[in-house]
Amino acid sequence: MAQPHRYKKGMQAPYTWSTRFELEERLPKDEIISTLGSLVAQKADSYQPISGMVLGSGAPLRQSVLLGLDPSRTFGTPPTQTCERLADEVQHATGWNRQVDNISLEMRVFMGLRPGYDAEAEAYTMLDLQRLIAARNIGQCITLAGDVFSLRYVDERVRSYVEPGAAVYAPAESLDDVLHIARVLGQARVVAETFGTETQVYE
Repeated sequence: MAQPHRYKKGMQAPYTWSTRFELEERLPKDEIISTLGSLVAQKADSYQPISGMVLGSGAPLRQSVLLGLDPSRTFGTPPTQTCERLADEVQHATGWNRQVDNISLEMRVFMGLRPGYDAEAEAYTMLDLQRLIAARNIGQCITLAGDVFSLRYVDERVRSYVEPGAAVYAPAESLDDVLHIARVLGQARVVAETFGTETQVYE
């Protein structure tokens, strides 16, 4: 019998939005996030955050960024039209090439690999994640390593959060298994996207 994951549903948006950027040249992760943070600061709007993941694990230079929704109890969730405008502004300001995130599986879950919110805690590895996926017998599953991040303008500054993480793509029926894995990894909050249907926070 499967063990319960014990998450409760948090904020939800009845839609999904996602995009991917490929940089012309490889840049340090912190520089990529700082560039996006500058755009958030220029908007100065808590309703328009930038959240997602810089792909790559441990590499000093990165070239790919995934963006998605991050529903907020305090600030809500911007509609897809607002997200599209913001993505166009990112492309115009940076020259990064915008692409479709074309992995065909039905669901994506962004999760960190560091337990809780303790910046000093040792992060789990992608090997730890993949072993847990194998133990849950999730058939089709693609994992991408990187650093998950959230950038939001709050109290006249950009509030940022960054930690090692992963994007887990799987069939929608594997949601409970993926949430169980996130709980084992000590994640206080995860965002699950069932493409074309909903974006759901679990806390």
